[in-house]
Parts: sequence; structure tokens; C-alpha cells
Amino acid sequence: MNIPTPNSDEKPEFINALDGVELDERLFAKLLQHSTRKDGSLKPEAKVRISWIVKFIREYGYESRQIDIEVPSGRIGRAAESGSDTVYADIVVYRDTNQTEAFIVMETKAPGENKGLRQSESYARNLGAEYHSWHNGEKAAKFFRTERFGQSSHVVGDLPRWVGLKPIIEEIPKTMVLPSFRDENHMRDVVHRCHDHPNLNHEQIQGKIGYFAEHNLFGSDINDRMVRVAKMNMIMHGDGHAGIANINGLSLINDLPSRWVDELGGGQFTIVYSNPPFAGREKDDTVLKQFELGKNKSGHTTSVSKEVLFIEMIIKVLAVGGKAGLVLPAGVFNKLQKSIDERTRVSVPRVIENYEDIKIVRAEFIGNVKF
Repeated sequence: MNIPTPNSDEKPEFINALDGVELDERLFAKLLQHSTRKDGSLKPEAKVRISWIVKFIREYGYESRQIDIEVPSGRIGRAAESGSDTVYADIVVYRDTNQTEAFIVMETKAPGENKGLRQSESYARNLGAEYHSWHNGEKAAKFFRTERFGQSSHVVGDLPRWVGLKPIIEEIPKTMVLPSFRDENHMRDVVHRCHDHPNLNHEQIQGKIGYFAEHNLFGSDINDRMVRVAKMNMIMHGDGHAGIANINGLSLINDLPSRWVDELGGGQFTIVYSNPPFAGREKDDTVLKQFELGKNKSGHTTSVSKEVLFIEMIIKVLAVGGKAGLVLPAGVFNKLQKSIDERTRVSVPRVIENYEDIKIVRAEFIGNVKF
């Protein structure tokens, strides 16, 4: 199955849009006919349609022979009797290569057009397709499972991937043996989506997000007001507020909140994000004595910048192989570079803000060796 070569030189924009994806000759010719103007340029809607055909093949795993465009999808009103005014679906994906069982209807629109859901739903219902969607190439597409009655379809997490000889629709156990994949990327994508993000409805998706947030997200701040704001924000965006604690972040080095300990099961954090305070020095001996970087060469505590202690604390609570992303003044980062390098791998720091007297860098710590 190769990309046909006729007219390729005359339609470079069309060929480039396919991005190397191979189409059977039928689909290639039909898509070329409905996508290009006389001068060879692509119609605005065609760019969106081609991008979805590429996505269906490359990311969702469907064969070119399972896809058709401009599919007759019934007639409306008096046209049903006269035989005129047939409506056509932009993209139809079938369960079979003979294209007898419509599975997905995708309506594509030019950027800026904002209506297409009812159209895709009616076409899907007419064709008996189980799923439908529409997209104008701008905001993320939403996907729907088609129901019998008008305007009753409900949102699902994603369209089913095609693996082997069938679509993966329901959540599958990790012990299930899956058919062979096209390549490693296809395998990773399918396993990730089928195990972690199956084709769930909106309520199920929100439930999983809420559970994950409640049991896996933790945060702390010394400012009580900031903690209250963070908790309210978490409640409004999927919960997880129970993991937010009003404590001095430096105390986490040896004293995690009891709920965190229960959830972590004695483990450590796999991902840590922090924007440590850039101002102020820690002078409390009870805090300083818990840190190697809070002591001088003689082993006595000494006042140090708070961000220095935060770096040590974060590396200590980070699991082996975990990652941490910090925003730090460049001077502090450079001063502690040797100490950090001895304990973890660091990605190339990148300056994200450059003021007259300070540079703010972003760096990612990977791994962890104990202080």
C-alpha cells in the first residue's frame, strides 16, 4: 500500500499534509479531489479533515481501507422521497475493510466555524455508527457515544483505538494479552490509553481524576490564607484538597503529615514542583540542624538562604528515579551546582526570567542519592 505518485508534484501542500502516512489509491484519489483548489492549495476544511485521517491511521491504529470520506448519510425531509439533496459525512471509519459497518463519524469544519455536533450526531445515527465527533482544528475535540434518540449522546473520554482485528472500547486488565502492534510507539500509546484512560463517559473520567487527586497530590505552604485558596481551587477542579497542608515546607524533611505518610505507604515523592522563597534567611537552629547545608565546616548551624535548604529538602524527599522541577535564582543554583551534581542528575538549566539583578532558572532534577 503506497502513496500514489500522479499529480504529487502538482499538489505539494496536499502531500505535505499527509505527513508520510500511506493511503490506499481509492482514498488518496478521493481525498485529493475533495481537498484541493485548482491552484493546488488546500481548502481550510480539508486541512482539518486530512489531519484527522492521519491521526486515525497513525495514532488510533485504523487502516486506510477502513476509512472513507464524503459518505452518503441519508436525505432530509421531502428529499428522502425525491432522491435529491443527499447529505454526506466528512469522514467515516468502519469496523471492516469492506466498509459495511460504520463505527465512527467525524465532521470537520474550517477554523472559525463553531457548529457541527448535531450534524455529526445525525449522520452517525443514520449510518449506525457507534461514535461521533466534530472538529474545526482549534480547541480540543470532544467525543461522543451515539444514542438512538436525537441530541442524547453523551461525552466519552476518547475514541476507541484499533488493535489487531477489533477496537478497544472497555477498560481491559493489564494481564490481557494484546495482539501485535505496528511499532513501539503504537504499543505505548495503546497500553497507556487502554489501561489508564479507557473509553469512559464524563462522570467516570471525573471520578478517576478526583480519586487520583485525592490520593496522589500533596502540597504545603506556610501561609494559612494561601492554603485555603489552594484547597478551594482543588475542590473546584477535581478535588484533592485533603492533601494540602498548612505547614512550613522545610519541616517535611523529617516530619511528613500523618495523612501523607498513610497515602505514601512509607514511600517518597515521584514528582516534586517548587518555587522556593527567594528572600529571607533561616536562623532557627531547630530547623538548621536538620540540614547538611545549614551547617558550616565545623558542623555548627549557620544562617543560610531558605531556598538553599529547600533544595536539600526536596532532594531528600524525592524517590530514587523521581523528578523535581524548581524555579531558582541563577546565583543560588550555580553556588550549589557541585553539591547538587553529587546527589542527582540535572537537566540543562534554562533561564526563564532575566532581571537586572537576578536570573531565574528552571532545572529538572532526576534521580536521588542521599545526603
